[in-house]
Amino acid sequence: MADFAANRTEGYAPFAVRFDDLSVGDISGTLWEFGDNTTSFESSPVHRYSQPGTYTVSLEVCGAGGCNLTRKEQFITVREKEPLTAGFLANTTSGAAPLHVQFQDNSTGNPDSWSWDFGDGATSTEPSPCHLYPLPGVYTVRLVICAEGCMATADAVTVVNVHPQVIGGSVGFFQVMCSAEGAHVVLDGRYMGAIENGTLNIPVYVTAAPARILQVRAEGFLQYYTKIADYPGEGETIVLDVPLQPLSQEEAFFGRFQVPTLMGNLTISGPSLM
Repeated sequence: MADFAANRTEGYAPFAVRFDDLSVGDISGTLWEFGDNTTSFESSPVHRYSQPGTYTVSLEVCGAGGCNLTRKEQFITVREKEPLTAGFLANTTSGAAPLHVQFQDNSTGNPDSWSWDFGDGATSTEPSPCHLYPLPGVYTVRLVICAEGCMATADAVTVVNVHPQVIGGSVGFFQVMCSAEGAHVVLDGRYMGAIENGTLNIPVYVTAAPARILQVRAEGFLQYYTKIADYPGEGETIVLDVPLQPLSQEEAFFGRFQVPTLMGNLTISGPSLM
């Protein structure tokens, strides 16, 4: 009597299956049909399915007593493999230190290993880790995924901006708007963070000595300095629009200064030194 089994019945193309002949009796010949217009006369063949689909497999065995056939409908299922693409989400990418960030793997292609680099010297191999950033800074986060024993890899990158903590007192905000992604923002000589998605929100004490000078610098642009004319009240946000100018070859060696006509809005530009 004809009978058979397979070492696996579902997978992604290309999909190799080992078929085992479990037939009993005095057998002198076998004929396999794999459902994709291919056949084999081997006793226990290995067959490779190159296309997605559902396949019916049959085995016919013959001996002194005649032939017997068994067929298993829709026995093999082969799916199309998604491309291996790394991706992840974060519940936040900006905030005051210490900042907890929950990362969520959003990759496709069924990765089987994850390698996270949080940009501050810490790493993780969890699929969706949580990480604590204790210190202010701009951190580049990278995820590298592997599949099928790292025969394929992919990576994704994002930036986490951790600004200094505001402790106590009434708080207002400066919202720095700038088209240069990653530009560094300095307020009265103190680094406040980097531009992300065109903006950076800076919390300030409304009862503290008002900040006076805003400096923004980005690679490939002139440094930007401006005197801050207004200061936010409690819960108020003041928008500071920063029109960075591209750096020419000549300006890479010689600084340039601009003095607007409005008093209290002095703007000075010089070469950026990132």
